[in-house]
Amino acid sequence: MVNNISFGYRSPIKRIAKHCAYTGEPFSESNPATFEHIIPKSNGGRASLKNCLAVTAEANQARANMPFKRWISTFPGCVKNIQNYLNEMRGTNVNGRDYVEAVKKTLNKQAKGIVVFKGNCQPIRKK
Repeated sequence: MVNNISFGYRSPIKRIAKHCAYTGEPFSESNPATFEHIIPKSNGGRASLKNCLAVTAEANQARANMPFKRWISTFPGCVKNIQNYLNEMRGTNVNGRDYVEAVKKTLNKQAKGIVVFKGNCQPIRKK
């Protein structure tokens, strides 16, 4: 468990995560972590703890500002990778808040019932 880390673009979340939330690929110098906004900034999403995942630059660019529901419908393999990412990040506290619980709420709201992300288990496909 990581305690008392600060959120921001220099946040250690990008260094703590070992795998891309979308692809499951490991991060490396040639494949670094970037912040992905679940609700894209261009659609009013904020750079906040509950709206950011660590993903590769390639995955970030591939999604661009595609709505999250469309993204997970278009690339259904990312659902399992996101759940694995949540499991990997479980216990991470940022500014006194549980990162996984905060981001999970946004993921579930944006998935609009297609899938429900849970704690340390596989997501539940609804449709």
